[in-house]
Amino acid sequence: MLQGVGSKVFRYESANEENIQAFADDRLYFAAPDVFNGPFEKSMYVDFYRAWELVSYELEHYERDYLGGKNKDSFRIITPFNREFFTKTSETPESRKAFEDKICLAIGDITGKLGANGRMADFYEDYLSDNVWMEHGDHYRGFALMYDKAKLEKGVLYDLEDRELLKKASFGKVNYREARHDLGAELFKLLSQKSHNDIKNGLKPVLLQMLTIRNKSRASEKEWRLCSFPEDINTPDEAAYMSVKPEAVFVGEDIDHDVKLELCRIAKKKKLHVYEVYVDPATPFYRLDFRKIDNKGR
Repeated sequence: MLQGVGSKVFRYESANEENIQAFADDRLYFAAPDVFNGPFEKSMYVDFYRAWELVSYELEHYERDYLGGKNKDSFRIITPFNREFFTKTSETPESRKAFEDKICLAIGDITGKLGANGRMADFYEDYLSDNVWMEHGDHYRGFALMYDKAKLEKGVLYDLEDRELLKKASFGKVNYREARHDLGAELFKLLSQKSHNDIKNGLKPVLLQMLTIRNKSRASEKEWRLCSFPEDINTPDEAAYMSVKPEAVFVGEDIDHDVKLELCRIAKKKKLHVYEVYVDPATPFYRLDFRKIDNKGR
């Protein structure tokens, strides 16, 4: 195993001209979540019964615990700005149902717009995983770039016109869960806001959860995601790529030989090591190993 890989992640690429040029230019391109294989996986839902119970509890204890300052930070839904709204909305089944319908419509709307207008890049902790090389490394015909996590957190973003953007992407590990994630409290609080700016400012944490929670059946992938969100979810995010230099290159054993030589040439200019990942022929077990090839390409 390589030393210090705990602070690294790996981005897998098909060996086409665009990806090779991006490597040469130190550009890490984003894509809309819609183009990924199941970025949402229907892992979110709203438990309305639980959310209304929480509303009732927080309304009942508002004056003592919130205004009194005893447990103010424990309030997940009720604030001074939406207390009156929920007092009225929770009075009748009809008003509750109308608010629930609003939330259901919002979930579909947010999911669709996030899929089209958000931006995302995926990474994996493992560079010796057969599943990842098969699914994301073009069946060992592609390559993987090793990145430092800290540099991805601080990387500079650019738009399609190569203009620097004054914002940072959100970078984090995917949270694999057995049960679906209940977004009830977050959406109740968010959609009770009167101001469009309040809704906009409160939406980002919800969007990040939607992109970084996956079903536990995918946990072996050990995925990380780099996400960028527009100021207004109704418009496409400006981020096209991040300028960040990889720290090593890994090629699949079935990659085209000329492509391998080209990757080695680029890596040499960047003073990066190149490693080839292969199935170990000296063991009866199906195990991946790697060897340094650097500029030899063989």
